[in-house]
Amino acid sequence: MLVLSVAIATFAVLGDSTAVVIGAIPVPPLMTPLMGLAGAIVNGWQRRAGVVRRRR
Repeated sequence: MLVLSVAIATFAVLGDSTAVVIGAIPVPPLMTPLMGLAGAIVNGWQRRAGVVRRRR
């Protein structure tokens, strides 16, 4: 994730875009939970994904 953030920031600096450089900063902290959720869903771990079915 850090590599992706650095790549986004690098292209933004080359393109002289301050807003995109600032936007590249939160990429790693925001993507880690999303990747964890996606992994839990793909592996079928409903409790880790937060999708728990209640018993009736």
